[in-house]
Amino acid sequence: MRSLGLTPQVIVCRSSKELEQDVKRKISGFCHVPTEHVLSAYDIQNIYHVPLLLVQQKLHLILCRELHLLPSKYIPTLNGSSSILQNGVFSEDAEQLKKWELMINPDLREWSIMAHAVDNYTSTVKIALIGKYTGLQDSYLSVIKSLKHATMACDVDLEIIWVDACHLEHDPKGQSTDAIHDQANDDTISQEEQERLSAFAWEQIKNTDGVVVPGGFGNR
Repeated sequence: MRSLGLTPQVIVCRSSKELEQDVKRKISGFCHVPTEHVLSAYDIQNIYHVPLLLVQQKLHLILCRELHLLPSKYIPTLNGSSSILQNGVFSEDAEQLKKWELMINPDLREWSIMAHAVDNYTSTVKIALIGKYTGLQDSYLSVIKSLKHATMACDVDLEIIWVDACHLEHDPKGQSTDAIHDQANDDTISQEEQERLSAFAWEQIKNTDGVVVPGGFGNR
């Protein structure tokens, strides 16, 4: 990227675990960014904790500094010292600095309550999602997120039951409709197996609290 003239001010690293300080320093040295600008976006159980994670690493201060959202004399370094300003001048106006910190720090209290509430839901709602592309669940990402936000508004957890539409279209007598998925007409799948898949799919639907059928295209 640097050979193409792209010089980043911030590097956010995806990893399974939090980056150690030595790794951050190595990335900083190779990429010519301050160590404090190398952020760690590591795997966490709840994605709604990510904003809290980035604020803990002072991303909001970095943004204000790099985008010049406030006068430079009011922007401190990111090393944890509140007495040193970005321009390297020591501040004796502690009260003014405190007011600035209150103004610039994002108020994530409601977000934090929501994020932690998601971890402690005691009830679960089961929704059957019937579709053509259940093997590629990202195809329904917008539907999944909509369902998740709806259940969060009701303070319940979401469990999605994926059901392939072709299994519901199967005729128990062994006759297939024109709309059946190619899998249902595959000679490698016996009639007995087709009937088993169909019975299982319908049984799954009966044990859910609701059903969503996203729009589709083509004969299927």
